[in-house]
Amino acid sequence: MIYSGRYVEISLLTPHDAELYFEWMKWPGFTAYKPYLRETAPHLPDVMVHLSQQAKEPRVEYEVLVRRVGDHQPIGLMALSAVDPINQKAEFSAVFSQRHSRSIWEALHFSISRSFSEFNLYKMVFHVVADNHAVVRLLRHLGLHEEGRLQREILVDQSSRKDLLRFALFRDELDTLPAWKRLGEIVPLVQ
Repeated sequence: MIYSGRYVEISLLTPHDAELYFEWMKWPGFTAYKPYLRETAPHLPDVMVHLSQQAKEPRVEYEVLVRRVGDHQPIGLMALSAVDPINQKAEFSAVFSQRHSRSIWEALHFSISRSFSEFNLYKMVFHVVADNHAVVRLLRHLGLHEEGRLQREILVDQSSRKDLLRFALFRDELDTLPAWKRLGEIVPLVQ
C-alpha cells in the first residue's frame, strides 16, 4: 500500500491483479488509458506477463490500483509513464469506473502531488481523447495548459482512430491554481 486515505487506498499493481485488470480492459474507457494493451495482451496470461514485466526494477512505468476505503471496491487505475529524469517530466494517465466522487479527487490529488515530489518532476503531461468532453472541460477548468492535438493517435479498432489532446501541468504553477487549492480543501491528504 502506498497510500491509505480517507476515501481511497492506492497500491502498486502486481501480477496478482491480472484478472481484475483483464476485466477492466474490456471496458470501452480503457482504450484511451492504455490504447496498445488490447493488441499486445489480448489474453489473461499476456496480462500477467505485462504486469510482471512492469514490476521489474528499474521501473519504466508506475501503475497503481485505486480502491475505495471500507468495501475495498476497485474504482480506478492510474499510471505515471515515460518518466524522464533529465527533462523532469512524465506522462500521467487514469481511468475510473465512476465519475466525480471524493474518492477520485483524493486519488488524483495524492498521485499528482506524489509524482511531482517523488520524481522531482517539473512537468506532467496528460492525454485525453478529444471527444471525451467531460474530461477536456475538467482539465481546462483546472487550469492545465492545452499544448496541442495529436491527430488519429489512438487505434480504437481496426477501422477507426481517435484524436488526443495534450495538456500539461507545471510544478511551479501548481500552488497558484485556484482549482488545485480547492482540491486540497475538499480532499486533504492523509499524512
